[in-house]
Amino acid sequence: MELTVHHACIDKRTPPPAATPAHDGDAATTALRQAIAALDAARHGGQPLALCEALGEAARCLGGSHAYASAESCLTQALRSAARLPAAADLRAELLCALAELASTQAAVLERQRRAAPRSRQARLRSRRDRLREKARQWAAQAGAAALKVTDPHWERRLLLRTADVLLRAGDEDDALRLHERVQFQIELSEARRHNLPLPDAWQMPAPAGLM
Repeated sequence: MELTVHHACIDKRTPPPAATPAHDGDAATTALRQAIAALDAARHGGQPLALCEALGEAARCLGGSHAYASAESCLTQALRSAARLPAAADLRAELLCALAELASTQAAVLERQRRAAPRSRQARLRSRRDRLREKARQWAAQAGAAALKVTDPHWERRLLLRTADVLLRAGDEDDALRLHERVQFQIELSEARRHNLPLPDAWQMPAPAGLM
């Protein structure tokens, strides 16, 4: 389903207009309209946390409707707003992870297009794909570093695994493996503490270079 969303409207105080749907009854269209309505209410409500959450949900719906530029704009706005909130480490990590996943998704779409395209277009699509993979790596590096500061160990592990998946799809297998190993160590440590077992050896493995 293609939805027409005006990117310029995302950056203003008003939300983007409801998209033009291919099918009025489509569930994705309904979800997008609801997310935009919630975003409008959050903008007028004056609550920064509610605004961040509404922007994140709007971005999720926009991304699901292939309006990637508008989704990225919502996420970057939410990230700027989160920077002004106290104790927002969890939210910041989630938004960075979402930005990494969004860029990774766009890169995957371009790779599928490249494979189906005539040879005359493949070089251009490959270049765009590579730029998006690099953007995904950069967001993933920030997301991985932010995940180490979240307050909930279970949430930290989930974020690290999502970040590792982005890195793997971008071709950074070594960094993805290190994040998986970090998560595995945390699980073993948690189990040892819960069952009063000997703790695993002190973990000296450094984070990937981008996460230091």
